[in-house]
Amino acid sequence: MKRTLTALFFSLSGLATSAYAQDELTISKLAVGQDTKAEFQKMTANQHLPLWITQGGTDSQSQKVSIAGKPYLVLISCKPHDCG
Repeated sequence: MKRTLTALFFSLSGLATSAYAQDELTISKLAVGQDTKAEFQKMTANQHLPLWITQGGTDSQSQKVSIAGKPYLVLISCKPHDCG
């Protein structure tokens, strides 16, 4: 079974901070949120993302990570019924 997994990294400054402070941040919430939709569309404009990523993907809880001393959020979504 082929697994498809999408993970996005967001800097905790800017886009992710304002959205994260309001509620648990997920990829689907970024894609449709009033405050985040335009930035999400800019970020993914040149990507060939499957529709399920923004409409029906199974979102996991975001994780805080640090890369080179800079904080990020990792957002993960997998294809429904194919997360195994």
